[in-house]
Amino acid sequence: MNPNSIICLGDNCIDRYEVPVRRRFVGGNGVNTAVFAAATGCRTAYAGAVGDDDGGRAVRRKLQEKGIDVSMIQVYPSETAWTDVTFEENERVFGEEFYDTVRMFRITDDVLAYLNQFGIIHNTFLGGTESQLERIRRHCPGQISMDFGERYNEEFLELCLPFVDIAFFSTDSGDVEEAKRFVKSMHRRGPSLVIETMGKYGAVCSADGTGCLSTASLSESPSPGTPIFESARNIEIVDTLGAGDTFIGTFLGEYAQGQSPAVCMKKATDAAAASCMRFGGFDGCEI
Repeated sequence: MNPNSIICLGDNCIDRYEVPVRRRFVGGNGVNTAVFAAATGCRTAYAGAVGDDDGGRAVRRKLQEKGIDVSMIQVYPSETAWTDVTFEENERVFGEEFYDTVRMFRITDDVLAYLNQFGIIHNTFLGGTESQLERIRRHCPGQISMDFGERYNEEFLELCLPFVDIAFFSTDSGDVEEAKRFVKSMHRRGPSLVIETMGKYGAVCSADGTGCLSTASLSESPSPGTPIFESARNIEIVDTLGAGDTFIGTFLGEYAQGQSPAVCMKKATDAAAASCMRFGGFDGCEI
């Protein structure tokens, strides 16, 4: 296993922008996260399911252009997932979506053996891998990461948290103290490292000093269990789509290479701010 490596599992899609501009972008949580992990210089791969269509070919092509290994992408005789996106006051609003193909992804024995190569195995709320986390934990030495986003429920938490080392959550609340209490509370349910992003209000991170901190220096971080707050950058927002994925991918890429949580927070916040100043999830994603 190479500890300085990440594989992102799960969702991909074509983001179909309708208002105020009519454009098409390769995206999805798993894809966007992989792109920004790779941008840190970390060895990165992506595994998921696409259709045998122009959208699926675009997903593979855009990832390969970013130097990401796509050998474990599964192709099905279906339409690649898509999401309709509009905007209200520079905030993205999701409309109709088609995600059936994403759910066709299977962690076969070949995929499971491949996962053994990676230091971090990242999953997403929409990726369909939640029922496989226990199996991954049994067979793979890498740390398991999960992006819970803001749409999780208690049943999903109970299913995933016991097998997760690094947990990401999202909220629109600006209550920093509540975010600190929340991330600390999550340690009791499994994860050693918990991050909650709060959009324009910043982000909070808590590391409990065990497990997944073995690859990261704590020299620039507070003592274990003391939450770190990083304020958001003051920018002119163009498009917030993919900002959370940018944060996660940058954080994981830096963390896999030994950076402390505090440094990862700063670099991830900078990258997320930059991503809000352009359309689409990442540079070069338009098709």
